[in-house]
Amino acid sequence: MLFATSGTDAQEDHKRSWLKQQFGGWTGLAFHCEIAGNSDRTAENLCSWATQRVRILARQSGAPLTVASSDPFQRVLDKRKVSGNPLDLVLYLSTTIPKSGGVTAVYVAVRASPHVSLPRDDKGVGPRSGTLVMWETHTIGTGMAGPEFEVALQQPIEQNLMKFLNDYADGQH
Repeated sequence: MLFATSGTDAQEDHKRSWLKQQFGGWTGLAFHCEIAGNSDRTAENLCSWATQRVRILARQSGAPLTVASSDPFQRVLDKRKVSGNPLDLVLYLSTTIPKSGGVTAVYVAVRASPHVSLPRDDKGVGPRSGTLVMWETHTIGTGMAGPEFEVALQQPIEQNLMKFLNDYADGQH
């Protein structure tokens, strides 16, 4: 028997082309955490861990990385300190607040999302500004609040960061 899988090469070429369009013009990454206002210490701990981990993963993948402030105004200043045009890499965390050590839930998103501002076009439409989500993945976890729960969430967060960094690296080549 003979089998053909001609679509595989075409799909890979399309993916490679798409990644270059998405990530080819960025000169690096500016990482920060965004923690929802109602979150507890779990989100802060995961943010601290992820910030250290993404530094290592970015170095391994060859992606230039700066860690920017979570404060929006300071983040703009932090990004101006680096040359070029870094893409925002955001770890968004939102947790429920358990009562007396009960069950908690955490929503985690890893997203690449620059802020864009476009001038009015020749038809007078615009200006338009906002966050453009170019890449995103989500994880939801539930469990008993505490260190074991935080450690359990680290693996999917790391996997999602690695997935993005691999896609970003493929788009740079």
